[in-house]
Amino acid sequence: MIYVLDLLGVAIFAITGAITAGQKKMDIFGVIVVATVTAVGGGTTRDLVLGMRPFWVSDPLYIAVCLFAGLGAFIYVYFAKPPLR
Repeated sequence: MIYVLDLLGVAIFAITGAITAGQKKMDIFGVIVVATVTAVGGGTTRDLVLGMRPFWVSDPLYIAVCLFAGLGAFIYVYFAKPPLR
């Protein structure tokens, strides 16, 4: 259950990063990069400071979640044109 919630949190952070990148008129590659950095950046920094291996290196599902969430957010914003601030 905790693993699923962890993946859900990564997906939510990836979506917020993708929406922010979309507001800055980035292309799909920039959106995916910003979504991934937003989603796993804090945990990676934590792991490196503690001298551990980053969590997404051991479990590549985290990167896949970032890619799909970022791509999904990009497609949603591109086609639906929701009112963003």
